[in-house]
Amino acid sequence: MKDLFDVGVTGNEGKVIRGTYAGDDKVGKRFQWVSDGRIDCEVLVPGDLLKGGEYNPESLKTVKGYCERNCAKLNEGDMIQFERFGFVRLDQKAKDKLTFVYSC
Repeated sequence: MKDLFDVGVTGNEGKVIRGTYAGDDKVGKRFQWVSDGRIDCEVLVPGDLLKGGEYNPESLKTVKGYCERNCAKLNEGDMIQFERFGFVRLDQKAKDKLTFVYSC
């Protein structure tokens, strides 16, 4: 059902998420289904270091989420394609969290 249409989340009761067809309205946040065997991850998204000749404190954004448990088999430096980002590189591997860098 991926890319079928936008759904607005109307309720969340434990493991049950309720939604409704959002029509042509764009849903603000997006989510991707991940299996129960997930692992915490974050993607570092670099931006412009300077803005108008001044340091840009918003130059690095961190997007937190989950990835499939199999991503833990990757080695630091390995590249993988994420659905919502494109290609990312595994930068740091901890026991319960993976950190990727977006390769723009």
